[in-house]
Amino acid sequence: MQNAEHGKGWLGKLVQHYHVQQWVQKNEAKLVSFGQDISAPALAVGKGALSLLIELLTIFILVLLLLLEGPRLRRGILSLLSPRQAEEAQAIASEVNRSVIGYMLGNFLTSIICGIVVFVDLTALGVPFPLLWALWVALVDFLPMIGGALAGIPTVLFAAGHSLTAGIITLIVFLTYTQIENHALNPVVMSRTVRVNPLLVLVSILVGASIGSWIGGIFGAFVAALLAIPAAGAIQVMIREVWQTTAPHRPGEAASPPAEPGQPSADAAASTADIP
Repeated sequence: MQNAEHGKGWLGKLVQHYHVQQWVQKNEAKLVSFGQDISAPALAVGKGALSLLIELLTIFILVLLLLLEGPRLRRGILSLLSPRQAEEAQAIASEVNRSVIGYMLGNFLTSIICGIVVFVDLTALGVPFPLLWALWVALVDFLPMIGGALAGIPTVLFAAGHSLTAGIITLIVFLTYTQIENHALNPVVMSRTVRVNPLLVLVSILVGASIGSWIGGIFGAFVAALLAIPAAGAIQVMIREVWQTTAPHRPGEAASPPAEPGQPSADAAASTADIP
């Protein structure tokens, strides 16, 4: 600073050549006012970053406690039920686990594939920060139905800002991959899982995002939207199982006796008797 004030060194020569010191003295009041104006947004950003770290730490601790106490809590709940009720609850819980885990893993796999496709595309076109945009696409594409559009629009606009040709090619790549994912990847990846109704998924995402936004802002809305998907899958399976268990039999149809553990029910045996 002393060398610059006295015109020594390359920095001091620049200060003297462009009369920087005189300009600063002349606009001192404006610079002070500008510094005060930007201090509030800077504090808000810092507060938001601290809140985000606290939320992530809270989620990590909550997940860790659930993993540690989950089996004990499960055994405690089953011990309150009769043997038959416990067996039915375990069957429904297994179906819920299979449905939700399969659905989430399928979405995770398609999201990773989408991120790889975007990374290769942007790298080949010379667009800056291809890995960052690939991570963004892979994360946002995890949201079904609306994730592709949310991930693709800013990526295409950024590529178009780099060059019009890159934007057009990236748009074509996104549209092509979306069609392949919807008509080829999803049926293959999720063929062995219980599919969650698309309308239920969309409603659950909207409701979860609204509740999360009310509680924790944009980050809360995103997390709640992700949590709403397995919750919707679990609710769908439980409602279906309860409906099938409690549904009245049709006139003239005798009630089937409960099946022994590990044996198919009478209705299941009858439905497969005619299969060659």
